[in-house]
This record gives sequence, structure tokens and C-alpha cells, in this order.
Amino acid sequence: MPKQKNKQRQNGITLIALVVTIVVLIILAGVSIAMLVGENGIITQAQRAKENTELAEQKEKEDMESLENQMNEYLMGIKQVTDENPGTLEGNGTATEPYTINSIEDLVVFAYNTRNGTTYEGEFVNLGLSLDFKSDKSYIQAEREDYAQYGYTGNLKEALTSGNGWIPIDNFYGTFDGKDNIISGMYISFNSDSNDFTGLFKNNYGTIKNLGVDNISISVISQSNYSYVGGICGINGGNIVSCYTSGSINSNYKNSILGGICARTEVGSSVELCGSNVNITGKSIQCGGVVGQNNSDVEKCYNRGNIHLDYASHVGGIVGLGSTLETNVISCYNKGSLTVTGSEGAFNLGGIVGQQNAGTINACYNTGNIVGKSSIENSRIGGICANPSTVWLYGLYNLGDITAEGPNFIISGIGAVSAERTIKGAYNEGEILYDNYENVGAISGMGYEGCAAIEDIFYYCSLNKAFKTEHPAEATFKLTSVIDKNELLNILNATGHGSYFVQDTNYINNGYPVLEWQ
Repeated sequence: MPKQKNKQRQNGITLIALVVTIVVLIILAGVSIAMLVGENGIITQAQRAKENTELAEQKEKEDMESLENQMNEYLMGIKQVTDENPGTLEGNGTATEPYTINSIEDLVVFAYNTRNGTTYEGEFVNLGLSLDFKSDKSYIQAEREDYAQYGYTGNLKEALTSGNGWIPIDNFYGTFDGKDNIISGMYISFNSDSNDFTGLFKNNYGTIKNLGVDNISISVISQSNYSYVGGICGINGGNIVSCYTSGSINSNYKNSILGGICARTEVGSSVELCGSNVNITGKSIQCGGVVGQNNSDVEKCYNRGNIHLDYASHVGGIVGLGSTLETNVISCYNKGSLTVTGSEGAFNLGGIVGQQNAGTINACYNTGNIVGKSSIENSRIGGICANPSTVWLYGLYNLGDITAEGPNFIISGIGAVSAERTIKGAYNEGEILYDNYENVGAISGMGYEGCAAIEDIFYYCSLNKAFKTEHPAEATFKLTSVIDKNELLNILNATGHGSYFVQDTNYINNGYPVLEWQ
């Protein structure tokens, strides 16, 4: 201990001697102390220059953010609101005279009403114009401080765009029509102490339609049980039609159920003609580009957002986990990249659905690349579905590459595990890069005894190892080179339940068949 004190003392003396030496040398060179530290001294001016540089950098950052906000306002058609009665919804709630939201203040009060018992059942609510939480133009008075009763203390705009942010619309049973307008800049920092839900809406049991929710930012910052997080809503027990989302969702808690449109759908609900461009990161037990946990039909939907999780159980470009009920995923596509790198457990990772337990996956395609890495055995990866347990698969194709690293994975360009029902009219052209697994196939990675036939299969698959696969004995295959794209169109429509595909005349999918609604 004394030696350590002596060493520290010697170091201190050495440093002081060095400083003294430098000062003496400067003085000998003809530079006075005043010239160093005086009002206009060298050191003083250097400090001022540093401060000016920092101020300039801060101003440049603020100017860039202001310019970005102005560009977003222009692109989204954000106009100065002229609401004469902010906080009071105009109209009487009928189909011909719906309640109309004309400002952020109106939106805040509308959400507050739903949290306090007003369900709007049988009533109609319209969004009168596009609104942006980050733009002063969307408020009658952005800096107002009289909205504490609605859950926002202090400056209203600051409260909505920082801290905990937006407090969702809750228990909605009416019809919300966005009228093709946009709500932009929604910010939520989600602190969950029980099973809880969040999004623009917390729970929807009515109809939400014709709405864009753009540039969202949602973070799960704490969690004691399950959190359901979606761009449009946490739980959908009604109908969501013709809506889209963009932005980001992040959760560092593995018991999160995440979806670009909604986290969970209930029996009897539906999601149709919806799209997500939400990037999802962190951890999630069930995660889908459109729906995380699905108990309904999902039809004519797409995902373009990237999903990158360091822990997951069920992940899909459209649906994370499908119900044991006869639910259907029809006429959907995924173009987002999907990555799971967690090592806490095995996972199901699929280009369209992670795992679906019943129903059909019909007329869908994936072009997003898929990466799965884990030190845990028996994860499953499929270009369309990782685990289509008792599901009918019709008219599907995959172009996305699959990369797998981990022990004993089951991998396929279409369905990693095929069991009990039929795969018909499937085509894979994606490359599969993998360790030396036994259960790898272009169409099915593993089939079980008693599995229904795999029919009318066309595949072209580039594998980096010897082709090894176990298929059911009764399956029939047609190995081919790359199929002519018009021929592929005919095959998909002939083998699917309906003619969902059309020619890519606008070349939005590199000439491969596209869905008729695109």
C-alpha cells in the first residue's frame, strides 16, 4: 500500500513538472501569461472556437431536423389546422354526419373519451385531414399546457413526442375512417406492469379503415408479463381494412408479441388490404410483419419492413404464430429481410408465417432473405412457413435466400416440416446456405409418416452442401431448371384456390408473378 501511494505521488510530481516546463518554455519564447489566458489569449480563443464549433454543429443538426420535418410535412400533405373548437369533435356520429377529428387536440380528447367509457359503438368517426404529432401545423396551440386532465402535463407537443408519449385509443367499437389521411410521428415509450396492449389503438372491436400511421416509434421499456404492441392496435377484435404503417418497433423483453399492423387478432376479426414498412428489433416471443399472434383471416396484405431479433420463438414476414383454428393467410407477400440470432431456445422462422397450426396458406410469395442462427437444436426455417403443422399449402413461391447456422436445423424453401396435409403448386428458387444437416429440402425439409402427398412441385434450388432430405414416400416431385415466369404464373393459378396471380407487367417484382391487388 505505501508503494502505491509513493507511485501516485511521483506521477503527480511528474505531471506538475511537465506543465511548469511547458509554461516556462512558452514564456522564454516571448509569450506572456496574459497572451495565454487573458481575454484575447490563445487558450481563451481556442476555448471560444471550440464552443462556437459545438454551437454550429448543434444548429446544423437542428436545421437538418427542421428541414426534414418540413419535407415530411410537404410529402404527407400536412396543412395548418383551422379547428374552431379544438378538443370538440364536430358532427353527430352518424354515417352522413360523422364525428370529425380536425386537430391533434381533437385526437387527444377522442382517445380520452374511449378510455373513460365512450365506446362509439354504432357511431362513425372520420379523420378530417392528415396530422403530424411533430408539426406545429397540426395543433391549434402546440405549446398549450391545459391538457393535464387528458393525461399530458406541461407542453402538449413535448408530452406527445417525449416521455411516455401517446396514450392509446381504447375499447373502440365504432367505425374509424381515415379517409386516406395519415397520422404521423406517433411516439410511445411503453411501460407495462401487466398483460397490456398499445398502438394508435389499444383495443379495436369495430372497424378501422383507409388510414396511414406513418413514422411511428414504439419502444417497450419495461415488462413484467406479456406486452402486445402493434402500429395500428395491440388487440384487434374487429376489422382493419386498407391501412398501412411505417417506422420502428423495439422491445428488449422476450415476452413481447409484436406486429407491424397489430400484435394479436381475435377469433372472428379480420385484417385485409393492409401493409407494413415497420422495422422491428429486439426480442419477441411472437412477431409478424403484419400480425404477431393470429386467430383470424389475413388477406391481401404485405410486409416490407425488416425484422431483426436477438431472441424469438415464432417469426414470420406476415404472421408470427397462427392459431389452432382454421384460419387462412391468403394472397400476401413479404419483401422484408428476416433475421433471428438468439440462442435461448429453438425458433420457427418463415418468410410468410413462422408457425401455423391449422387452415391454409394460399397464393403467397416471399422475396426477403432469411437468416437464422442459434446454438440451440431443432430450429426450423421455411421460405414460406417454418412449421405448417396441419395446414394446406397452395400456389406458393419463394425467391429469398436462406442462411442457417446452428445444430440440427430443419430447413426448406417452402415448408420446413410438412405434416398431414398437402403442399401443392410450390416453387423455390432461393439459395440455401446451411451446416451439414440431414433435413434440408427445396420444398420440404422433413415429412412425417402418413403425410399427404406433395403434388405438382417445381423447384430450382442452389445448395452449398450435398442435397439431403427426407420426404414422404408417396410424394411426387418435378425437378426443373428455372421456370419460365409465364409458366410459373399458370402453375400457381392452376394449383391454388383461385386465380390470385397476374403477370408483372409493371416490373415491380423482376418479372415474377404478382398478386392481382398489387
